[in-house]
Amino acid sequence: MKNNINEAREYLNKANALDSENFLLSVTRIILANQSSPEMAMKQFNLVFPDVAPEINRIIGYAILSGDTGDRVLH
Repeated sequence: MKNNINEAREYLNKANALDSENFLLSVTRIILANQSSPEMAMKQFNLVFPDVAPEINRIIGYAILSGDTGDRVLH
């Protein structure tokens, strides 16, 4: 999908049509932004999900550190 902008736009439009609150659209934008700008993706995530962002970021950080030590298998 990252190599096909038209296909990505089509999926964004479908997500917008299915979800009136744009939850799916927000998640899709964050995923796409992560491909080109992880920093922008993190900012968007924090703006869209302010109530859970600190906890999710803490969990992701722990998962990354655990993966680096070989203690856990990340899927």
